[in-house]
Amino acid sequence: MQTKANIQDIAPYQPGVLKTGAIKLASNENPLGSSPKALAALKENLDKLHLYPDGGCIRLKNALAAHYGLTPEYFLPGNGSDEIFHFITGAFVSPDDRVLTADVTFSEYTFAAKLFAGAVDYAPITDGKIQLDALLPKITPRTKVIFLANPNNPTGAYFTAAKFENFLPKVPAEIMVVIDEAYAEYAAAADYPDTLRLLKTFKNLPVARIASRVHSLHTEIKCRYRDAGNAWAVYVDC
Repeated sequence: MQTKANIQDIAPYQPGVLKTGAIKLASNENPLGSSPKALAALKENLDKLHLYPDGGCIRLKNALAAHYGLTPEYFLPGNGSDEIFHFITGAFVSPDDRVLTADVTFSEYTFAAKLFAGAVDYAPITDGKIQLDALLPKITPRTKVIFLANPNNPTGAYFTAAKFENFLPKVPAEIMVVIDEAYAEYAAAADYPDTLRLLKTFKNLPVARIASRVHSLHTEIKCRYRDAGNAWAVYVDC
């Protein structure tokens, strides 16, 4: 049997490597471990593990909606940011369509594009930073999705709110601009983008966040396409 041609050259994912003296933030790992409250909740529910969970995660979505000031229909459970990236490329990328990202960034963006027979264009980074202005000339009529990690993985550098808000209006509205904020909690700078505020203005802006690195939780929450208002948001509690 022969696999599809578009997946034959996909490179296997290379997980982060633990080095002596370093704190490993990759691979959804938090060196401090899970919250005692989370562990207690797990123990209280061990006798229910044989049952299917609520696929709609109603209570969780309600809590997240209250926390973020959104409505529950913004949120959708999933298995990792990777799965949501696959959902997005699966929904928008057809064979020979193009995905745009940085040349040094999270490898999953390329994987997600190639999984659905899309091609990938890369813009160079400078001093570890994604150069938003360098992305714009690479947009073509076949560009369907732009993936941006902020802070960037693996370099750790971020682009500012001013640069991002200058960039977004220049991107055609039919192109999804996916912001991966897996490490947002580590960005304490005052000029880091407030993507939650931008969601209400830009309808093509999914935002991915996770809680695995900060809270050492591996339950994932993601936001889906919202029919009312045609707004996108992705919030991931990984």
